[in-house]
Amino acid sequence: MSNEFYKLDGKTPVQVDNLLELGDMFTDPKTRIVRQTHFSDGRKLSTVFLAINHNYYDGGDPILFETMIFGDPEGNEILARYSTWEEAEEGHIKTVKYMFFLGAKVIKEEWKPDSIEDELKIVTRFELMDFE
Repeated sequence: MSNEFYKLDGKTPVQVDNLLELGDMFTDPKTRIVRQTHFSDGRKLSTVFLAINHNYYDGGDPILFETMIFGDPEGNEILARYSTWEEAEEGHIKTVKYMFFLGAKVIKEEWKPDSIEDELKIVTRFELMDFE
């Protein structure tokens, strides 16, 4: 794998020739956030766009998104990686569900919907998930 750099065009990764083309993606980290969830015990689940392909094997789709948990008192990290914004968002929501089963309580959700319709669709999908 050669160094492959990507920027977002909306929610779609677009390959670029060099790091300079990434613009504000690294000076303003909020431009790379797909979704963040804060829990009552201080942990934070964060899903972000990486901008650099993390698929280190020949072939296959680029791996451009990552979900991690921060602030776990036992040092546990949940790490998952994805190729698309949609996969990353879905993986984040599944991880929130997993955290819920572990007893975590969500106190704040952050994401960037494209429109109020997208926001309602995401919220509805999250609220309708079977947590039992």
